[in-house]
Amino acid sequence: MTTDSKTYYLYGAAVQGIQNFIFQTNKLKEIVGASELVEEVCTEVFKKEVDKSFHEYDGDTGAVLMASGHIKYIFDENDSALEEVVKNMPKRVQEHAPGITFSQAVVKVSGDYNKDVEELEQRLKIQRNKPMRSQTLGLMGVLRSRHTGLPVIDKKPIMGKDEYLDAAANAKYFDPADSKKERTYDKIRKKTIPDDEKRPLLINLDKKGGNNDWIAVIHIDGNGLGTVVEEVCKLGADQFKKFSMDLDNAVKDSAKEAFNAVKHYFPTDETKKGKDDYIPIRPLILSGEDYNLICRADFAVEYVEAFLSKFEEETKFINGYVKGKTNLTACAGIAFVKSSFPFYYAYNLANGLCDFAKKQSERKASCLMFHKVQDSFTESYDEIVERELSPTKFFSFCHGPYYLDHADNTKTIKWLDQKANGLKGKEGNAVKSHLRQWMSLLHDNADMAGQKLERLKNITPLKKLVEELTETRTDDNKRILKNPSPVYDVLTIHTIRNQVTK
Repeated sequence: MTTDSKTYYLYGAAVQGIQNFIFQTNKLKEIVGASELVEEVCTEVFKKEVDKSFHEYDGDTGAVLMASGHIKYIFDENDSALEEVVKNMPKRVQEHAPGITFSQAVVKVSGDYNKDVEELEQRLKIQRNKPMRSQTLGLMGVLRSRHTGLPVIDKKPIMGKDEYLDAAANAKYFDPADSKKERTYDKIRKKTIPDDEKRPLLINLDKKGGNNDWIAVIHIDGNGLGTVVEEVCKLGADQFKKFSMDLDNAVKDSAKEAFNAVKHYFPTDETKKGKDDYIPIRPLILSGEDYNLICRADFAVEYVEAFLSKFEEETKFINGYVKGKTNLTACAGIAFVKSSFPFYYAYNLANGLCDFAKKQSERKASCLMFHKVQDSFTESYDEIVERELSPTKFFSFCHGPYYLDHADNTKTIKWLDQKANGLKGKEGNAVKSHLRQWMSLLHDNADMAGQKLERLKNITPLKKLVEELTETRTDDNKRILKNPSPVYDVLTIHTIRNQVTK
């Protein structure tokens, strides 16, 4: 874009390792604070550095993108703010969010926005490989944090006792009474919670309510958005800006619809009159099509189903940008963990489950995958499948993903709900006990497991349900094929929703 003898420059910046930065700690207040710091880096910190000349994109210059750890801003050659931003932003970011990784680059605008963005991304990749100087180093003889081993810079009374905080933990620590943080808190509320809901968001897992200690760490990600963005970039900066806003609105509407779908699980407690009456949901990252949140486990699947359904409906606008494409789809991963489980590992698992769902669906359909962590040892989901979910050579408990709409040889989220509800009542309780015994026997003695299953089918009035959950397949020569059974998943959802431990 070199018009009227004026030269323009496209500035780009990116925050790397956002999830690692957010989930370094197992304290929800620090996780919430970290997610807000990332948001502020791309908004308040950058705006303050650009100062008075900052404005939204107007066709020539201004902010094209400021979200999800990414900044794209077009400056003209006479704007002295560009030099100041390039010189000062890394320092400002480290001061605001110690320990975060930040890279930036600038390209001369050619008039072909898609070409300029590609060159900018290449330069950002080069910058990512250049290590940043650590701002958290300290001398040997200084007090260090009990949790991270980094030098302590402050002491704060947290939950009745003094906590020694390093620079990153101190910056992340979220105090709902902190007016500076409140602006970002309100911003993420408006994106995810309907305006008529006045209760505060979850900030302390002890106040999440419910009948048990299970929580859900959820990662939702759109399918094939990179290809779509490439096509939209060819239309120019104006259309890219409009597309980004349309997508952001679609995600926000989907989050609010999902909230409305599950709010009957946590009705307002009139006896508390707003005090300590929390919404058991905490969105952490919501930008573009990337959505991460923590919530109470019993309604997590229903929440994700409502989100995916609304997302498909709200992204029909895509046809106006990419001809022949009717809407966008998304996949989700849900890690069910105890509230004391390390969030970093829970997020990694949720991310791995989402990737598994994408791979199985070939990024063509909306679906979800989940796993309930029942031990203290975690690894990649593929290793979990091999170690926990493959009792014999010919049998597997890794059945998912579960789809929003039915397709050949797949099962839907509604099917999963129906079968989980089928295990309620006296007969359902008896069947659950027998199925768990059968699953244990499969790991030890397949023949005994077969006898156990046949006996269960003969004595239970829920024979059809048992057959659906334990079915096996054979080929033309009557040889048993490896069959993914949904029994593990159905029992997981039933237990998550109905187990009472409190």
